[in-house]
Amino acid sequence: MTGTVRRAAAIVLLAAALAGCGAVHGDLPPLAPPSPAPGDTEGQIMSVTGEGFTVCGVGQRRPGLFDVTVCGDVAKARAVLDSRFPGQTVPLAYTAGDGGTHTPHELVAQYWVSRTTGDGFTVSSTRITGSGRIDVGIDGSLDKARAVLEHRFPGWTTVHEERAHSAL
Repeated sequence: MTGTVRRAAAIVLLAAALAGCGAVHGDLPPLAPPSPAPGDTEGQIMSVTGEGFTVCGVGQRRPGLFDVTVCGDVAKARAVLDSRFPGQTVPLAYTAGDGGTHTPHELVAQYWVSRTTGDGFTVSSTRITGSGRIDVGIDGSLDKARAVLEHRFPGWTTVHEERAHSAL
């Protein structure tokens, strides 16, 4: 076997292994994230795109300052974020926190699904499944939630009943 053939075989084996562990999901449809409303700074930060990175999550650290999870080149993301949101972001490299490595596409889908609202239901939890889909806990009408989520994120979600927890 030549070096080129060995490299090609290794790439094919790696792709097959990643597909088997849920890192590559060719059966999920393309995701069209919603456009954030004016004044939705967190959503606007989440919508930042650039060469070599994906913003995979945003959370408010304190009023006016946001932690931004970056998949890919953090330095490139920092430059773009600093130019658009000076002094408002703290870019952080993505690390898998739930025992699994997820694709940027899955993390972006999970973020937007978790922010979904609708008449008669509340999203109480989200979890990326082994297939890459988003398992969504719903407090309220499952039918209404299913209709809204399927319209906004076709093929990406499954829903189940889960009451929102209140602090003791």
